[in-house]
This record gives sequence, C-alpha cells and structure tokens, in this order.
Amino acid sequence: MLEDPTTPVFLGLTDIEWHAFGYGLKEGFKFWKRKPLAWDEANTMAMLPDTKKPLSPEIIDAVVKKYHYYIIGFDLPEDFALLGCVIWLGATNMPALMKVGFSFFGFSG
Repeated sequence: MLEDPTTPVFLGLTDIEWHAFGYGLKEGFKFWKRKPLAWDEANTMAMLPDTKKPLSPEIIDAVVKKYHYYIIGFDLPEDFALLGCVIWLGATNMPALMKVGFSFFGFSG
C-alpha cells in the first residue's frame, strides 16, 4: 500500500519508520546481543497487557508494522564494521584481500 502523500516525512521516512529503524540501530550496537527481535516476538509483545510490555507501545507498534526497517537498522553497525575491515585490508594488503575475495567466490588462485 502506498503512503498518503500528506504524511510528514524526514529524509524520506515517516515517524513510524524512524522508530523501527532507530530501535533496530540501538539494538544493533549491542554487540553482546547479536540476536534480533523476531517479528513473532514483537507481535506477541503487542498483544501483552500494558503492565507486562518491556517497550513503549509506539516502539512495539513500529517494529510490528515496519519490521524491515528494524532489521536494516539492526544490521547496519555490523555492515559498516565489515566494510571498514574490507577497506582497511584493501589499503594495507591488497593481494590478501584479492585472495580472500577469490576464495569466497570459489575461484582458485
């Protein structure tokens, strides 16, 4: 379903998308907890009574409705760390990076 054109956005995302992305980003920086919140868990939290909810209703609703933004935010710190390692290895030892790349894609060299 397309978004209503009158919906306010910031940098192309609505407030509910920012809530889901921001919560995922916050959880993604917790390197000791590398298990994302499953969609079923978020959906279950949405159905709990108000006294037992670990998160605010807005965050739970955002994660349930825009789960893909949560996952993107959760994976972003890990993706940047991987990109940083590839850039560092490319700048310091390009033959090793090429060897790792070739072996990853199945080429022998």
